Amino acid sequence: MLIPVCLDDPKTGLSSVLGLEERRELTRWMLRRVVEVAGSFGSVFVVSPNRIDVDGASHIYSDRGLNPDLEMGIDRVGLPVLILPCDIPLIEKSDLGCLVGCGEDVVISPGDRGGTNGLLLRKRIKLQYNGESYRKHTENALEKGFSVKSVCLNNVFRDIDSPCDLSYLLKFVIENNLELNELSEEIVGKIDLRCRP
Repeated sequence: MLIPVCLDDPKTGLSSVLGLEERRELTRWMLRRVVEVAGSFGSVFVVSPNRIDVDGASHIYSDRGLNPDLEMGIDRVGLPVLILPCDIPLIEKSDLGCLVGCGEDVVISPGDRGGTNGLLLRKRIKLQYNGESYRKHTENALEKGFSVKSVCLNNVFRDIDSPCDLSYLLKFVIENNLELNELSEEIVGKIDLRCRP
């Protein structure tokens, strides 16, 4: 499994609510959550230009940009491979089970802004993250004649990119009794006070 992350200036869509260090802290927390869930399905590799130590994951250093970094990651780990973003902390093991349980060459789980929030590759396609990547990945796989399945999963669909997304994160954390103690009280307070639905 590959999970890309860059801590240089993460989650800029949250900058109206959280400062740079707070966004970095939140990104690390979300990454740990995704790694924890993903680890039960196999080896996890964090692809990043930053030195990031996360329990349960190995680090692949690359600083050429998101798509080249992931292409290099695939070169290293081989196929099949599941690519997940680090900003889908609502993900559950059952969601991953749905993805890896599909037998198609390419399995794609969309995000709520036209992106790709889960990409299982048994055959290789050109990675085109950013922008309308869900459409691009689907078209690329079909053009190559690969079998493709789209799997829409609520917990994978919802990524944390804007202040309103933080309300979903807070609700999920409360409903599932998750630990937020790795986040500073200041961040938790900002999420709680400014981002409730």
